[in-house]
Amino acid sequence: MTLATSLGTVTVGHGCGDVDILDHDSDLGLAVEDALRIGDGRVTLLGGTYPPPRTTIRIGSGQSLVGHGSPVIESHPVLTVDLEGTAPLLRDVTITDQAAPSSALVQAMGFESARLENVRFIPNHGSTTCIQAMDGRDLHVTGCYAGPPSLRDGSQALAWRVLDTDAVEGGTITGNTFSHIGTEASPVGAIIRMVSTNHEQHHFRIANNSIERIVRGDAGRVIELEGGRFTTITGNGIGRCEGIAAAIRIGTAAGFKGSGNVISSNEIHNVGCPVVSLEGVKHTKVSGNVFTLLPKNHGATVIQDGACVGNEVSGNLEAEK
Repeated sequence: MTLATSLGTVTVGHGCGDVDILDHDSDLGLAVEDALRIGDGRVTLLGGTYPPPRTTIRIGSGQSLVGHGSPVIESHPVLTVDLEGTAPLLRDVTITDQAAPSSALVQAMGFESARLENVRFIPNHGSTTCIQAMDGRDLHVTGCYAGPPSLRDGSQALAWRVLDTDAVEGGTITGNTFSHIGTEASPVGAIIRMVSTNHEQHHFRIANNSIERIVRGDAGRVIELEGGRFTTITGNGIGRCEGIAAAIRIGTAAGFKGSGNVISSNEIHNVGCPVVSLEGVKHTKVSGNVFTLLPKNHGATVIQDGACVGNEVSGNLEAEK
């Protein structure tokens, strides 16, 4: 039942909580909207599986949606969650797509300091993008997961991209696990793709992520920066990513050349080659990486004013057979 008086943190549940979705025609979007209205902007989503919201869940400035008890939100072709304004937060929820989405599962537009923490994505369609961010500043994706429900049974999730940003300046992509995504019939376009449209965008730190068992098509990438500038890619483990395109690619976008990037201390194995591809890029350093179990005679490819030093390339797939 909706409360008439203002609360602090408001709980939303299915048959329980301060706000019950059963009082909102089982529409989680409407229930969260009501909870944000009567509280102080903090909503706790109680455990359970929630049917696809027919109304987009909108988290605005200073607002948060935090799960308790491992809630699962089933998605619908409409946008599931929209982060907007200053400092919106989505944490501790699972989102799974039950139908091919017409947009990303989570979208952030025109934002500042948006955060996704410990969000689990279970994508099931080859056209799915888990997170899309546009025209914002300071995006943080931390401790999130994208993949099948379990990594133990050998199944593969399906998605086109996990994170897709366009015209976003600054942020961190850290401590995430993106694993077991794509098939030969439905390959991945990119796990992380970032597009810069001016000299001040990017400025990201992509660090300490685990990216494994990704099936890519001929043009697929694991990490791709278009017009990438002043971004550090470090400490990531990337392995068993089938396909012939680069694991990490930095290129140009709308005439802007990638510049001032660092690719360091990554462990990359069992991937297609070239491992690192720099196309029309300048002032970029590739150093201290370990490349192992690669197709024979392929290592790092660095093009135009890039420094490639101190990398270790050892072993190849042919030698291991």
